[in-house]
Amino acid sequence: MARKTRVLVVAPGRRSKGGISASVAAIMSSGELSLVSAYWAETMDDRSTIRKIASLFSAYINYLLRLPFSDLVHIHTSSGTSFYRKALFMSLALLFRKPYVLHIHPSHFIDFVNNANGIEKWIITHFSQCATTVIALSEGTAIQLKRILGVNKVDVLPNPCPYPVMSNFSRDIRSREILFAGKIMKAKGCFELLNAFAIVVKKIPESRLVVAGNGEVERFKRHAEELGLSNHVAFTGWIEGEELLAAYQRASILCLPSHSEGLPVSILQAMSQGVAVIATPVGGIPEIIKSGVNGTLVPLSNEKALAEAILYLLENDEIRFNIGINATQTIMNNYSADIVGKKMLSIYEVIVRDKS
Repeated sequence: MARKTRVLVVAPGRRSKGGISASVAAIMSSGELSLVSAYWAETMDDRSTIRKIASLFSAYINYLLRLPFSDLVHIHTSSGTSFYRKALFMSLALLFRKPYVLHIHPSHFIDFVNNANGIEKWIITHFSQCATTVIALSEGTAIQLKRILGVNKVDVLPNPCPYPVMSNFSRDIRSREILFAGKIMKAKGCFELLNAFAIVVKKIPESRLVVAGNGEVERFKRHAEELGLSNHVAFTGWIEGEELLAAYQRASILCLPSHSEGLPVSILQAMSQGVAVIATPVGGIPEIIKSGVNGTLVPLSNEKALAEAILYLLENDEIRFNIGINATQTIMNNYSADIVGKKMLSIYEVIVRDKS
């Protein structure tokens, strides 16, 4: 029997908050990847500063011990310090002559490169060009990465949905619950959403906004109070797993009016549960959402358009319900863990074949 390909995966840990760790966990749980032997060197545990340092140190040690016996390395990165932390892993892969995959997650990686100084830009482009392949989350991002990094080989691999698609589709169409899931920060359009929600409440007083995330919570609460929305807004804090799944199943709409995105896992999660998604056409979002069919796209930083989109869906239950059904089909046909895992396996197989 042929030996399984040994893949050394470098990524934020299972206990880290955010889409990257959820995406990695979903890919690695794919039945397709049972055909390889993968080890996850977990570089981030953000429960405390001490755990952050300890997890990174542990990841370096485990990486060094396993690298000589690995066939290839798969490095997941964000921008900023995340990339520079991963540069050491890439340096060691080059030293040991191991091919590595550089998996770039955020769309604002483009801004990260553009804003880098001379030395920083050299580091970014050098390690990108040394990668056997670069992975982008969308076709649009792939085109930009080729141009800005000067790389020839870019594969497109969307994030997988970490949840199974809702099979027995039943949803309370009377629900007026709107969900935001993610980090509370300006770049996610949270404060624009709150302003838009103030317009919604005037027309539909029973509507409710549930905010599931961490970040600028106190600032968000103050703004909600200023708008007289305190009784209409609920905060759950950062939730995940079954608790987050239950939040999606209660919601009628997920709103993510971000200024910049890759391919948000929260959108995939919501669509898998038949939630009507309202989002902005940034990053890879337009490649998954066809406005009016399986979701709704609104212009960036347009509070009036966002409010109108929310009201339209809340006032038209059948349309919202059908959008949710179409959304589940989109996930089932294109973004399941097994479908994405199969594409990932194909990338690994090409690298190993070319190496030999």
